[in-house]
Amino acid sequence: MQLEDIHIGDEIRFLDSVGGGIIRKIDEKCKLVYVEDHDGFEIPTPLAQIVPIGRPNTANSRSAHSRCANTPTATDLREKDEGTAHLITKEERKAKGKKEAKQEDILEVDLHINALCDNSTQMERNEMLQYQLRVFERIMQENIHNRGKKIVFIHGRGEGILKAAISSALNKRYPMCEYYDASFAQYGFGATMVVIR
Repeated sequence: MQLEDIHIGDEIRFLDSVGGGIIRKIDEKCKLVYVEDHDGFEIPTPLAQIVPIGRPNTANSRSAHSRCANTPTATDLREKDEGTAHLITKEERKAKGKKEAKQEDILEVDLHINALCDNSTQMERNEMLQYQLRVFERIMQENIHNRGKKIVFIHGRGEGILKAAISSALNKRYPMCEYYDASFAQYGFGATMVVIR
């Protein structure tokens, strides 16, 4: 992520934690952005720990976000079943020129537990991991026949347990797929790119 890629008013998600908000200030010297979350709190965040998801068109960014989230063009799986994943379309992403053309066929799946289920407070760590892996498996099964399909699984940095489990599953059950760390500039260390072959 470069400073010139972001602007005040851009909507972002946090890479290694739940949530996101609107960029209100940018400190170029310290490479920090100040993000106003949905509760109105301003959170200083390192530039490498954010993922841009769009630029609101109006001054009232919350209402713009809610309008976008409810349009038919916003691909969004928010089912209440085991396979829930939040998929981000190019309309929700900040993209320019050639980048936009490249991004349109990349499926992004946020595997952060709070993006997958409404209430994870009663879940043990192992249950959370198994839940995340079931979502990973479902997405892989849905796309395994789409040769050339690119999928970015956003897992965050954490302790690396989910990333290791995804790598293990890809090696054992999906040897026909290539995988590598997704763009550091875009996702930091917290995502894996899978290419279906």
